[in-house]
Amino acid sequence: MGRSPKPAHLHLLEGQKSHRSNAELDRRKEAEESLGFKDDAIKAPTWLRKDAKKYFTKLVKEFADTGLLKNVDVTSLALYADALLDYITFTEIIEEEGYMVEQTNKAGATNSNPHPLLSKKKQCFDQMMKISSEFGLSPVARTKLATNLQAEDKDDTGFGDRL
Repeated sequence: MGRSPKPAHLHLLEGQKSHRSNAELDRRKEAEESLGFKDDAIKAPTWLRKDAKKYFTKLVKEFADTGLLKNVDVTSLALYADALLDYITFTEIIEEEGYMVEQTNKAGATNSNPHPLLSKKKQCFDQMMKISSEFGLSPVARTKLATNLQAEDKDDTGFGDRL
């Protein structure tokens, strides 16, 4: 499978390294912008809890200069903030109650079992990791993005240069 095409504005920002003319890149940039999503309504959804809105706002500020966030990304970022708040809440409860809880079974015997919120905490973690990789919110995700950019820069030298 071939590599994904690089957005025209990225070609222009990095300097002309490909066989495309500036006019062609300008036309492509205009076409991309006409298909692009707006970024004029990036606000926390009303359903998001108060503390999760704080995380949401903090993330939006981090993305402010990148131009990556669009209106359609609001829900995904809100789900990340919501899962983060749940994760923190579950962690606090588990710390307070302990990792193991005593439970009495139907026969009347007492068993020590892992806290039931441990599985919910893991679900929140998995959800956050999936979303964070989409947004480049982890060091590994950013490394992958940087590696892809380096690979694209090498590929932009053209086939003829390798002969």
